[in-house]
Amino acid sequence: MADAKIGLCIVGCGNFAHAQARVASQRQERIRLYFASRSADKAAAYAQHYRAAGSFGSYETAARDPRVHALLFCTPHALHPQHLILAATAGKHVLMEKPMATTLEDARTMQARAQEAGIRFAVAENYRYMPTVRAATALIRRGTIGPLRGLHLQTTKYQRSTGWRLSRAMMGGGALIDAGIHKLAAIRMMMGDPQQVSAIAPAKVFPEMEGEETVSLWATFAKGEVATLNYSWAARGEPGTQNCLVIGTEGYLQFDFYGASLQLWAAGKREHLTFDADLDGLGAMLDGFLDLVTHGKPVATPPKKRSVICSASLLRMRLWQREDVRLVWPELERAHRREPDMKH
Repeated sequence: MADAKIGLCIVGCGNFAHAQARVASQRQERIRLYFASRSADKAAAYAQHYRAAGSFGSYETAARDPRVHALLFCTPHALHPQHLILAATAGKHVLMEKPMATTLEDARTMQARAQEAGIRFAVAENYRYMPTVRAATALIRRGTIGPLRGLHLQTTKYQRSTGWRLSRAMMGGGALIDAGIHKLAAIRMMMGDPQQVSAIAPAKVFPEMEGEETVSLWATFAKGEVATLNYSWAARGEPGTQNCLVIGTEGYLQFDFYGASLQLWAAGKREHLTFDADLDGLGAMLDGFLDLVTHGKPVATPPKKRSVICSASLLRMRLWQREDVRLVWPELERAHRREPDMKH
């Protein structure tokens, strides 16, 4: 496929499909774009809006069509295993919206089926491609702010869920596994794997939501570093904040995840790094997946990095009951260490 366009079908025409369609439609030199929905009219409307090559009124039809080489699933979390199996059976490559799955058992099954089918499989975790997160990670690894001591994330907004996001079974939990998982990915990218993770959820603001809407999480690391995450969908009047502060022995850095700049203080000087494109990382993420499909180039979000999902899944089981949670990370890692490499 190195010399041909990739037939990419976005499966599931909900609200977030617009974000993926926007970046895909800007890459028509590499992609022939299609849409699939359970509603043929909805898929056709998306295809018309984004000037796509075609549309399908069922996921199965899209998977069988020889013009389609890869499927990008924007579907409810609990359906991801069956959708991966659908694609693998048809021999189609997969970019699966996060979270990869709602249980470790499903994640293992999905990875095994992808490997057996010989398809390329990646998870759509765009935070690993954000220019702010990548710049912060590079500065940390260079030792610019010295050995780390703390990383603190604050994300608050007012978002009253509807539809399948009210169901903890369909979500796999609540706010943490749905979108807080982005922050767990960023923590691991900047700080590595924690030794222990603890979390607790307060009383509900939205009683109709079965999973947690707010979580406070903290993690400890091998050299005494601490990471904290305060994540809430129930901050009334809050337009939305996405702050990150990283503290080292020789300085600090601070940024908003979707922001266009990063503030650095080190060596007695304050600097501002600025970014002017792809602030949400979706473009770089899709390019990475296309390179995986065409050239086998490893991506930043292979299924083997699902330890983020492992922690979120185990945390959310107790967050439903608003119980305090303390998990030792090596125990989580041992739960899925047998996973194969997914660079094939």
